[in-house]
Amino acid sequence: MTNALFISKQPVLDKDDDIQEYIFYYAPYEQMRQSNHTKAFIEALFQTGLKDLGEGRHAFVKINREMLLDPSVFIFPSEQLILGIDDAEPVDEILIWRVKELKGLNLKFAIFHTSDKDDVITEIEPLLPLVDYFIVDASAIDPKSFKPILQRLQQHPLTFISANISDEKRRQAFSDLGFGLFSGHYFLETEIDDEKEIAKGYQETLRLLNILESSDSIDTIATEFATFPHITLHLLRYLNSPIFSLKQTIKSIRHALLLIGRKDLRRWLLLLAFSMTDKGDPLNNSLLHTANARMAIMRFLVERLKHTSKGLSDEAPFVAVLSMLQPLIGVSHKKLFESINVDEEIKSAIVDYEGTLGRLLELCIATEQLDKDRVVSLLDELGLDPEALEKALL
Repeated sequence: MTNALFISKQPVLDKDDDIQEYIFYYAPYEQMRQSNHTKAFIEALFQTGLKDLGEGRHAFVKINREMLLDPSVFIFPSEQLILGIDDAEPVDEILIWRVKELKGLNLKFAIFHTSDKDDVITEIEPLLPLVDYFIVDASAIDPKSFKPILQRLQQHPLTFISANISDEKRRQAFSDLGFGLFSGHYFLETEIDDEKEIAKGYQETLRLLNILESSDSIDTIATEFATFPHITLHLLRYLNSPIFSLKQTIKSIRHALLLIGRKDLRRWLLLLAFSMTDKGDPLNNSLLHTANARMAIMRFLVERLKHTSKGLSDEAPFVAVLSMLQPLIGVSHKKLFESINVDEEIKSAIVDYEGTLGRLLELCIATEQLDKDRVVSLLDELGLDPEALEKALL
């Protein structure tokens, strides 16, 4: 019996795929009263630190009626937490009274909407003047049938978010309705075109990656980096940023190799490719954040396997970030691996989810896609406790 929760943090993106907020999803792995698992999740948020988890952005968290009426709701941080109310909750005088009371303390609210039936809107309508956001489950609602309902909802000053979007076509359908914020793994489902040439900037990155993989000489690697001064400059700035908390300032690629090591440098070289593609602030880059999240989860979980070799610990974060190249560049793994000289075990982990590394990668992706059944199956196969994944995600 476990009290662990399945948890997933989904970014809310604007039309440029920049991160604006996060939605937290959670559910018990085993039978557990809704009020209990809601309270357990809220407690986990407070223990971990909502500011760190949400990276300073707003975080949407769905809470049930019982938790909304609980006195502990008064200590929720109004500057970050947005409380979500399911549209299946009965809207009565008590609920409206509590929402008004919390609005007076500057807490914000969202409706989580999972039905395109007009009578549902009628039932929740008394609550709409008090709500700030309206989150639509795009996987359960047809955009065309939702259009007249949306026109009715637009009488209220609501910000609309379409969530659980699986592909770009679905995102575009809701964008055409007037939605400006989106959530789901659609931004990872890039259209693959093996006929196009890999862009020059990516070719340079892949070439440097191959040098890191094939050369035994630090001086040779440093010399090769010097032929791409713009990449060298970006890389040094990136490695010197507070995110890595390095005790020394890195002054050269040779210094970086000696201080950090080749395996970490190759991983950060790939991360640099993500950060350099962003048109605005790298902190809002959805692909970069997903790559970092996969790295953190795989690094954490590989250490909790019963039989972990040093090789697996070294390669797990590399597999995580390498798996993100396909949505970044837009060509198949097959074409990418024609340009990258990496071990066959790493290739098979990314392409076919083979081996321990492949299963860990598939676990990360199942979590991103809110596929709890697959997560449970993979945890069992890997011999990992649900508590380990909960800690990795938080």
